[in-house]
Amino acid sequence: MAKFTASQPTLPTDAESVDSRFMRRPVKGIGAQISDTLTRPDTVMVVMLLSALIMLIMPWTFIFSALVATGYYIWAASRKYRLPFKAPINWGGTDYGAPKPGRPGQYATASGILYFGRDEQSLEELWIESGDARRQ
Repeated sequence: MAKFTASQPTLPTDAESVDSRFMRRPVKGIGAQISDTLTRPDTVMVVMLLSALIMLIMPWTFIFSALVATGYYIWAASRKYRLPFKAPINWGGTDYGAPKPGRPGQYATASGILYFGRDEQSLEELWIESGDARRQ
C-alpha cells in the first residue's frame, strides 16, 4: 500500500505558468462591448429607475426624459438575443444562435432539450439539442 505524504501548496513556477501570448483576448470591439453592456437587463433597469428619479426631482425634464427613456427601452428590447449554445425548446421562439444553412438571415426555431449548465462568466444557460447530445 502506498504511503500518502502531504505536500504544501506552492505558487506555479515559470515553467508551469502560461505565456501571456497564448491567452485569449476579447475579440469584440469597444462598440460591441458597450452595446452588450447597455442591453443587459440590469443596465436597462438602472437606466429606467434613474430616468424616473430624474423626472421626480426635476419635473420640467419630464418630456425629454420620457422620450429618451422610451427610445432607449425600444432600442434595447429590439436587439436579437441569443444564448451561447442553443435556446431551450420551451422558449418557443426563434433561436438566433442557429442559422439555417444556405439561408442568410433566417434562423431555426429553438430546439435545445438538454440543460448543460451555466456559463461561468455571463451566467447564461447552456442548452444543447438532440443531435449535439448524441454525437460521439
